[in-house]
Amino acid sequence: MTQRTSSRAGLEQMAAAIAAADPIPQDQQNAYAPVARVLLAALAEGRPATVGELPPAAGLTPGGPAPPAGGQRRGAGRRRPPSYCRRRTGPKERTAVEPHSIDCDSQSPERSDRMSTIEHGDDAGLEEFLAKLDWATTTEPFAFGWAVIGLTNFGERPLEITRLAEVLGMPVNEAEELMRRLVGWPGTRVEDGIITVNPERAKAAPRRQLQIGDRRFGVTGCAPDIVLYAPLVRPSLQVEETCPVTGTPIRLVFTRSRVEHVEPAGAVLPLPGPQSPLWSCAEAASNGEQVDADACDANLCSQAPLFSSAEAARGWLAAHPGGRVFPVRQAWDLSALRNYRDRMSALLGLDH
Repeated sequence: MTQRTSSRAGLEQMAAAIAAADPIPQDQQNAYAPVARVLLAALAEGRPATVGELPPAAGLTPGGPAPPAGGQRRGAGRRRPPSYCRRRTGPKERTAVEPHSIDCDSQSPERSDRMSTIEHGDDAGLEEFLAKLDWATTTEPFAFGWAVIGLTNFGERPLEITRLAEVLGMPVNEAEELMRRLVGWPGTRVEDGIITVNPERAKAAPRRQLQIGDRRFGVTGCAPDIVLYAPLVRPSLQVEETCPVTGTPIRLVFTRSRVEHVEPAGAVLPLPGPQSPLWSCAEAASNGEQVDADACDANLCSQAPLFSSAEAARGWLAAHPGGRVFPVRQAWDLSALRNYRDRMSALLGLDH
C-alpha cells in the first residue's frame, strides 16, 4: 500500500485549509480547532503525524464535518480525498529530510511507524543509498563485530573465541585472525582465547549513555550503530544522548523487536550516502585490511550523532552530500535493517 507524504509546506497548507474550509458553519468550527493544533504541533516539533492521530472532535469524521441532521452534505456520497492526500501528477521535488508524513491510507499511527515513507519514494539516488546500506549490513566484518556484541550482551559476559567460531561456522584460527585484524567495538580485547568487551577502555570520551537491564555505561560509536546493537541485547536498551546542535536531551528505548519510545518524537538518525568517507573503515575491513577501531571511532563516528529534529540535522546534511536522516522509527524499519535483524537473530540463536 502506498503511503503518501506531505512536506512542511503541505502541512502548512493543510492547517490553513482546515481553518478556512468549505466555509465551516459556525456550529462546527470548534470541531476543527483541535485538528489544526495537532497538525501545527507536528510541524513545530519536526515529527511525523498520521490521520489516526487527529483527535476525534465532536462532529468531525475522517472525511470532514459530520453531515447536518436530516440530510447529507453536498458530495458526501463520493468522498474525495483531501488535497494533502491526492497523488501528484507532475514532477515532485524531494529532499533528504522528509519527516512530515501523513499516512492517508491508515487510521493507525502504529502502522505509520512500521512503514518508511522515504523507502517508498521515487528519487533517483534512493536505490543506490539503500543498496549501500544493504551491503554494509551483510559484509562478513559487520556480522563478525555484531556477533561479539550480541554473544557478550555488550560486555556483560566473556566469550570464548571457540564459541564465536562455532556460531559463525568458521575455523578457530580464522576467527582469531579476524579478531586480530578487526579488533571490534572500541574496548574489545582478546586474551588467552577469551574475548571481553568493556566500553570504558575506549580511547574516546563516551558520546551517549546506555542502560541494559541494571547496567548503565557510556559508549562511543556512531549513532547508526544504535539500531544495529539494539536488537541484539537483552532485556532491553535505553539510550540517552544530547543533540549537538540544540542541546536537547534525546532518549530512546528499544526492546528486541521494536522501538518503544522516542523523545523528542522528532529525533532523527543520520545515515551516510553511498560515496561518503564515513564508510571508509567498513570498506577497508571488507577488503581484508587492518582496521584501527579507535581511530575509526574518533575520526568517523564522531561525525554521526543523533539529532533532536530534522531541522537540527540540516547542517549535517549540508556537510555530508548524499546522506539522509530518518526519524528513529522509520530508520528501524528500513528493509536492510529488518533483514539484518532477522539474520542476526537466526545466527546467534536469539529468542524472538
